Amino acid sequence: MNTVLKIVALLLHYAVCIAREDKEPRGPHIIVEPKDTIFNADSNLPSVSIECEADGYPRPTYKWKKNDVDVNILADNRLTLMEGKLTIAEPRQSDAGSFQCFASNDYGVVLSQIATLSFGFVDPFPRQGQSPKVATEGNGFMLSCNAPDAYPGLSFYWVKDIEFNFVRESERLMIASNGNMYFAKVDQGDQGDYSCIVKNILDAASGAGQDGRISPQISVSVLTNNFAGFQSPKVSHAVQDQTVLEGDNVRLECFFRGNPVPRLSWERVAPFGQAIPSSASFDNQNQVLILRNIQEEDGGNYQCIAENSPDNQNSRPTYSRSTGTIDVRVPPKWIKQLEDLEADIRGSATFECEATGTEPITYKWYRNGEQFTTRTRHSFSNNFKRLTINSLQDADSAMYQCKAANTLLDKERAIYSTGQLTVLAIAPSFADTPLLQNQPAARNGNITIECNPEAAPKPDFTWLHNNRPISITNGGHYTILDNGHLFIQNVQDSDGGKYTCIARNYIGEDQSEGRLVIRDGTVITQWPLAMSIEVGDDATLKCRATADPVLDLTYIWLLDGVQIDVLDDSHYARLRDGNLEIIDAELRQSGVYTCTAHTTIDEVSKSAEVIIKGAPGPPAGVRASDITTNSCQLRWSEGFSNNDPIKTYTVQSRTKEEPEWIIEREGIPDLSASLNSLSPWSNYQFRVSAVNSYGRGEPSLPSPEYSTHEDKPYHEPRNVGGGGGKTGDLRITWDPLSRQDQNAPGLGYYVYWKKANSREEYSKGVVNDEAVGVYTVKGVPTYVQYDVRVGVFNAKGDGPNSTISTIYSHESAPSEAPDNVEAEATSGSTIKVTWDSISTNNLKGKLRGYKLKYWSSDDSEATASTVSTPGVTTRYEIQNLDYSTVYNIKVLAYSGGGNGPASDNVVRVTTLKSAPQDAPENVKAAVSSWSSILVTWDKITSYNDEEEPLEGYKILYYLDGRFERDATKVDIKGADTIKGTISGLQPGATYLLQVQGYSEGGDGVTSDPIKIPLYGSQRQIGAAPSMHCVSLSLLAFSLLLHTIRNLC
Repeated sequence: MNTVLKIVALLLHYAVCIAREDKEPRGPHIIVEPKDTIFNADSNLPSVSIECEADGYPRPTYKWKKNDVDVNILADNRLTLMEGKLTIAEPRQSDAGSFQCFASNDYGVVLSQIATLSFGFVDPFPRQGQSPKVATEGNGFMLSCNAPDAYPGLSFYWVKDIEFNFVRESERLMIASNGNMYFAKVDQGDQGDYSCIVKNILDAASGAGQDGRISPQISVSVLTNNFAGFQSPKVSHAVQDQTVLEGDNVRLECFFRGNPVPRLSWERVAPFGQAIPSSASFDNQNQVLILRNIQEEDGGNYQCIAENSPDNQNSRPTYSRSTGTIDVRVPPKWIKQLEDLEADIRGSATFECEATGTEPITYKWYRNGEQFTTRTRHSFSNNFKRLTINSLQDADSAMYQCKAANTLLDKERAIYSTGQLTVLAIAPSFADTPLLQNQPAARNGNITIECNPEAAPKPDFTWLHNNRPISITNGGHYTILDNGHLFIQNVQDSDGGKYTCIARNYIGEDQSEGRLVIRDGTVITQWPLAMSIEVGDDATLKCRATADPVLDLTYIWLLDGVQIDVLDDSHYARLRDGNLEIIDAELRQSGVYTCTAHTTIDEVSKSAEVIIKGAPGPPAGVRASDITTNSCQLRWSEGFSNNDPIKTYTVQSRTKEEPEWIIEREGIPDLSASLNSLSPWSNYQFRVSAVNSYGRGEPSLPSPEYSTHEDKPYHEPRNVGGGGGKTGDLRITWDPLSRQDQNAPGLGYYVYWKKANSREEYSKGVVNDEAVGVYTVKGVPTYVQYDVRVGVFNAKGDGPNSTISTIYSHESAPSEAPDNVEAEATSGSTIKVTWDSISTNNLKGKLRGYKLKYWSSDDSEATASTVSTPGVTTRYEIQNLDYSTVYNIKVLAYSGGGNGPASDNVVRVTTLKSAPQDAPENVKAAVSSWSSILVTWDKITSYNDEEEPLEGYKILYYLDGRFERDATKVDIKGADTIKGTISGLQPGATYLLQVQGYSEGGDGVTSDPIKIPLYGSQRQIGAAPSMHCVSLSLLAFSLLLHTIRNLC
């Protein structure tokens, strides 16, 4: 019961502490700033609210100003102020304006950022609609919405005909953010009557408000164009330049007309070498690029690329581009904010603030919500980023704010930082901080007796020793420090006794007494020595000291002035006395080691440098210049040598397409290198490693991405071959070039073919897709040899052709079915099938083998399973069948041209009954010689009508660590046999043994494995017991005996 009461008391104490902590007196600080608010005038919402919240104690009260005029809550019953939240019921246009919140309590007033309240609207469409429009089939086309005025913006939709079917965007059609609807190429289905629907973006985001406003119908007719041909891409909706704020979501759009419909892609063309941000997303067939939460570094030039080519694929693709610039502006962001200050009366206080942004920033200062400038005791410096108040008075206790602002997109962007100044005026008091009683001091050492009264302003100090004033001389035995503490140098026995500190200021005075006790000082008798070791070595640093016997002596080790946490670092260990062991040394452990012997009255230290040598650290500042199609100049800065001279450098590279690092150059003696084996049109990163006597060190951080220039292809397509396809096809295949080998956009392939050994000219086809590695020629004779080759091109020119390969056109399927199909059940799960081979005299192709279709009598042929023979053979065993089951079997031949007809007659055969379904029990093994084992078991006695009669047993054995599938089987004939010997085993090895029964139905279930070790020689056999039995019962007994021993 006492324990429960103690816990309850602790919880109550904790709750009281929290309550007190929450109610600590403090001036107001804004924690929720008002935000710009747009009220949708077309909505059915009953009110609009602007939030403001401040913390502080006593709890702040609030007031608001609108357009710098106080808001009178009592004068308008539509207004409600709940805490800091201002709510306006039944909002009207006259409520629009700039609002600012003021929070105040006993300690002062603070003001919030200014927020605007505005009203959204959408005007009606003009009654007079647009004139009818005419489009031409196959050409591009645009419909303009001619949207009405609206604020803050509109979402657009288009509907067609009297059914009001919503128009869906596609690769061929886009509805832009300006409301225009673009067609890449018009078809007859585009004819009709269109209406544009607009909704306020406030409605689109929230789902509230009106259903939208609809324009008068626009009639569109489409002229037939039977001669519409290829049209290269032309821009219909260009990428727009945009100036945005950091953190905005940015939408970039582009659309191109053309026939066929152009394919779109995006790239970032400035700053050079910078990729599109990884957080970007694409929409509607790449017509839209979205950059969410855009950052300053995401600014630059973004390019939309359109590509198409004629449908016959006999020419290269054509391109068109549109580029837009994103200028990201940054509103003020704090890099240094005000802090709450306490300062002594008659002293001084300084507030500092600083913000950063893309536009020039101005600063203003406020005291209790009112702006002020330089006064008699107030001064500004550092471009108004610093406020200093001198000769502080009680009246200076107040709330102070720094306002940082710049102008972006024709609007002031401002932030406020708040600090509370508390001016202190207190008579000296030692009530909470008396002098120490019986403070120990080390003989011949130094000691500081602290004097810390609570006082404001800072008091004057007087010290007494044994009731006599202390004589203070420059550089003497006693020194009164600026903070009032008494410093005694070279302590002697005569310094022991009573000390009195007297503190006085203009408000009052107080004093406190303490005693000083003299003890023996600490002396280091054995100290660490300098040493040099290699990475991975162990070393011991020694440290031993003596101290006054009544004091506790502890040792602290520091590395370069930072204390070593031995318990948290496995590369250190504390030994006897104060010794420190370095374990498996790492480079980070190089430096000056300091052993400090510490007591409550003094501490002494000794230091030594430990040098750890190892492979070099990473170089820095890797940068490339003079970039061409396949070369660049690389430079870097030297990293740490790690106490051994750097000999050479190694450069590695990677690309987006080949992300694994590969070595570009080794053995570089200087801090620069020429790289001459780069791939064109690739985004590279580089890193550099240094090499010394201890090997190659850690690589540098990856460099920025650099893009090599474009060039025509260097490599021809590889593995040119073919075959397959449909009747009349010549199918030509190759390995498409990797992105690393494409060298420029617009990669495609030239395909050439002609009959082998003929004098005819090569025919030519074009593939305009870099990822495609197949081309099919139609209407060629069956199974004829052709010479083929494949060339490559890109936007910069033609590359090399492959060497000539000889392939066959499409093969025919076999026309004959196999004869004399026979089948025989060989077990409960297998059937052996044989047949006669078909004649290949009339086969236009190559016979690849045979297929066997089989299904049970309970199923239909439509559900048949199929297996293929491994090559051309006339026998095959079907496995994994069900026992005692009737199977139907057909055989057919197949070639590269497909399957031939199946055998005429269905062969039916019944699998045998099941193999033994029970495993032998009580399996035991005994070592009978250095290379043989005697195995015994209980015979299987349970049978059922579904099993074939038992014929004998098989012993399976395999080395420990192998698997049952690796087992060797020894056949033991006879259903009544209960033992067998396996010989020829490996002396000294450990084996796993299993036993199973068998019959005509196959091999039965195996017993659980048992493990048995063999002796290494016959001599060990002679020394061993006559029988070494291993069984489950013996294992259980061993475990029981082990448990009994532990209990005893």
